[in-house]
Amino acid sequence: APIGKPSGALDVVSDFGADPTGAADATAKIQAAVDAGRTQGREVYIPQGTFKVQDHIIVDKVTLRGAGPWYSVLTGRHPTEHHKAVGVYGKYASQGGSSNVTLKDFAIIGDIRERIDDDQVNAIGGSLSDSVVDNLWLQHTKCGAWLT
Repeated sequence: APIGKPSGALDVVSDFGADPTGAADATAKIQAAVDAGRTQGREVYIPQGTFKVQDHIIVDKVTLRGAGPWYSVLTGRHPTEHHKAVGVYGKYASQGGSSNVTLKDFAIIGDIRERIDDDQVNAIGGSLSDSVVDNLWLQHTKCGAWLT
């Protein structure tokens, strides 16, 4: 059964309008939810659904939690800029990195069919310190987690 929304959490669908059908790009709406979660000190919940994400979601000092890896799925690749694809990234070390991030209970399903070393098309990337990754399903990305 799907994991329900934690008390007090922000919901990417009901609070920010992300499309859970996978038809519309949800990148900006999920990023807005993550940014609000950090600012407000609240968890961000990804309910059951398939969310089209065509670029990195940047996380820092926030918890991003789904309904379970079989229920909350982030997937996608930019239609024209093929070096952009679904991924949850901390800020790069050159930008100060990210810390105190929890990623839990969702799936990242990429559409990477070739390896181009310079492309940042990993499921999880960037720089994350004092952070937790728990119960994620990562598939068809260049690398599951590539962290500095």
